[in-house]
Amino acid sequence: MKNEYTILSNEPAPERMVKIVSFDKLIKLCDLSIENLENWFSEYRYDAEIPQGSVFNNNYINIELKHLNKTEYIKLLVEGKSFKEEQTAMKQDMIDGEVMIVGEMEWTGGKWNSFSIKLEEDEKFDFKKIKAIGHNGLVTDYKYDNHYFENNEDWELSNGYINLDIYFFLKNELHELNFDKVIKSLKKNNINSLDSEIILKHLKNVYIPNLNQKNIIKKNKEVELEDIKEALDFHPDDMEMAAKFLRIDFKIFKEKVYSNYALKSKWVPKVKKESEIFDLKNITEIKKICIECLKNVNYFTNWRDVFLEKGYNIDPYDRDKCIFTIRLEKFNFHIGLMYRAEDKVDFIVGDYAGWS
Repeated sequence: MKNEYTILSNEPAPERMVKIVSFDKLIKLCDLSIENLENWFSEYRYDAEIPQGSVFNNNYINIELKHLNKTEYIKLLVEGKSFKEEQTAMKQDMIDGEVMIVGEMEWTGGKWNSFSIKLEEDEKFDFKKIKAIGHNGLVTDYKYDNHYFENNEDWELSNGYINLDIYFFLKNELHELNFDKVIKSLKKNNINSLDSEIILKHLKNVYIPNLNQKNIIKKNKEVELEDIKEALDFHPDDMEMAAKFLRIDFKIFKEKVYSNYALKSKWVPKVKKESEIFDLKNITEIKKICIECLKNVNYFTNWRDVFLEKGYNIDPYDRDKCIFTIRLEKFNFHIGLMYRAEDKVDFIVGDYAGWS
């Protein structure tokens, strides 16, 4: 008799592609129409069988493993390149005039495949023997002691959309191509042809140099506090979009926000996907207690009493850092105002967040 071990999936899985083509090939594919390029990508992703799987970050993924009627949460090191690393690697072999097409098919609903393996009943299962195999920032397979887990192909995906970014390579740099802006630039210079050589010459001699000059101006632009407040009001839940609204670098935007307390209190960190959360079950219970505290209008500094009643090992309120620290079995978990978190958070409740 054999025991079955299954890696579960509770989230949808994107499909990702990085493809290098000549500029002539790009024109033939789409005539500088993003709609035509999306149609091409819709068909190409099937023919090319581009990677699809669970997203991993910083070379790690948190998995949920079901076996012997119980569930374990495990953090795995992933063997494979991130999406950015794949793009950087492919950039090394590009030549002037080539184009990089970065395509993603995102699914916002449903779940990805689960993976299973069966071992003899007398064989001791060792978590350390599990390996996650990644491509383009996605885990596409799992192995156990050099044997692949079986892909159960039990996916349920819905609400998909395509995202495409196009980059032009020139002088060892990638330059983002916005088709609408390229066409406007062509018209401005009385170029009505879709001849690839004519457009290529325009990109190299006019469009890219002008684009770089505009970027320099944007980087040097002084941003007033009122501008930042307006950006935060326009995009209260998406800090990256707020930075793009001002056309400044995200890190610079964050520094400017954090330099002013009134603005800092508006900062909303990114929330991890469930697949990124270590010990999801425990974190979900902590979140419920935080919601309970807010509902009962408990002052934040008194939340510790509620956690103590629930049996948690929680430190006294840290008045310097303005956070609570919960001592869990394998890691420490923090709760505080959202801007106190330095990176992604596991959840947000009201003005507070929880992170490990």
